[in-house]
Parts: sequence; C-alpha cells; structure tokens
Amino acid sequence: MKKFFQIIGLFSLLIFSFFLTDKTATVIKNMDDIMVEIKKNEHLFKEDGVNAIIKDNTIIPGISFKKVNINSSYRNMKEYGKYNEDLYVYDYIKPKISIINNKDKYIISGNKNKRMVSLNFLINKNTNINQILNILEGKNIKATFFVTDGFLKNNLNTCYNLILNGYNIGIYSNNKSDFKWMNTVIKKIGKQKDIYCYYENKKTIDYCKSIDGFTIKGIDIENNYYKNVVDNLDSGVLFNFNVTDELLFNMNNIINFIEKKGFIIKNIETHINE
Repeated sequence: MKKFFQIIGLFSLLIFSFFLTDKTATVIKNMDDIMVEIKKNEHLFKEDGVNAIIKDNTIIPGISFKKVNINSSYRNMKEYGKYNEDLYVYDYIKPKISIINNKDKYIISGNKNKRMVSLNFLINKNTNINQILNILEGKNIKATFFVTDGFLKNNLNTCYNLILNGYNIGIYSNNKSDFKWMNTVIKKIGKQKDIYCYYENKKTIDYCKSIDGFTIKGIDIENNYYKNVVDNLDSGVLFNFNVTDELLFNMNNIINFIEKKGFIIKNIETHINE
C-alpha cells in the first residue's frame, strides 16, 4: 500500500511539474518582445466579415472574417528572429450567411467589395478553345469554361490540363443524367476543388445542388461583345460568353478595357470564394 501511494505521489508530482513548466513557458512567451508586438498590432490586420446577400432565389457571396493567428504568427517571426508584419498568419471564418449553406440559390455576381470580374465561356461539343486559350495565356488570365457533356467526353485530357493550370471547368447541360458523371470527371478525377453549373433554368439549381455544386448565372453576352461589356462592367460581374468569331476578334480589347478600368480578372473559384 505504501508503494502504491509513493507511485501516486510521484505521478502527481510529474503532472504538477509539467503544468508548472508549461505555465512558465507561456508566461515567458507572452513577455517576448515579438509576442508583445504581435498582440499590440493584431487589430490592424483584422477584417470584419460580410454576410452573403440573398434575394429570392439569388445570392451574392459574402466575405470571410479575417483575424490573426497569434501562435502561428509568433512561430514564424521567432524563426525569422524579429517582428515582421509580412509573417503574420491568418484564420478565415466564413460569414454566418454564406453561399456554402445556400446551394439552393444561384449566384448572380461576386462580392462587389473585391473589384473582380470573371470571364466565363460556354463551350459546345465542337467548339475550338485554342484561340481563346492563346489570348488568355498571353494576358496571364485564368477563366472558366462551362462545357457540354460532348466536349468533356472528347477532350478529357484538355480539361484536366486546364484545371491543373488554374482554369475552372463547369457543367453546361440541361440533362439531369449529365451532372453526376461530369461532376465525377471534373471534381473527383480532375481534382477541381468545387463544381460549378451554368444556370439555364430552375431545374439547373436542383441538379447542381444534388452534386453539391454552385449554380452560376451572371450576365449572358451573345453579340455586340465589346459594347455589352462596356455597358455592363461593374465590380463583381460574371460575364458569360458564347464563343463566336466576333468574340475572338474583340477579346483583346475587352480584356484591355476591363483592366484599364482597374478590375482584376479571376476565375470563378477565386471570384466567389468567401
């Protein structure tokens, strides 16, 4: 019995010693000049979140709450040897009202505070996308291609390479049976993070929601491309283009105009990310 109590006493002493050591380390860390500076300035880097905006069946993405991860920031700066605001690490918390929890709505634009624009192309079975890609690559711009089942079947490697190189592939179909297999090819095999569906009618939302995707509407442009872009350009706009010779002829001018007005062109994934 005496030995039992000795063991219990030793075990309790070890626990207390560990607690005391950990407590001491915490106190020392909090007194460190780097930690003091981090806590002193963390409020400068905090950004309040913005809830997504819902109206009827439509939604506009919100913006995540941003706060400093104090311990990770401290580790970064401690390794660097001094306080450096470029080494802050952040945590991002999704807004309470988010597109993540509202996939029964369709997205009509990005958040207007981001000053972004997206170029989305509607691709049919026989569409040749090489000229579009040459223009986009020349401008270092990533876009989104909403493709039909026929295009995807005939161009699997092309679609995989597009995803690998920072483009997004979305679903452009009215056929319910297409959504499941296209989702498998794009998201599970192609390793695209999320799936996007081009909105054609109310059924699109149901089909897209069934595969946990985001339904995208935006502004459709079928002709007079340059004029319609000029007339509709605004922060958050999602331009959906039918691919024609007129579009290809005007692509460079469209991109130049958008960028000259101070907008950043990003793919859907970046644009609607909260």
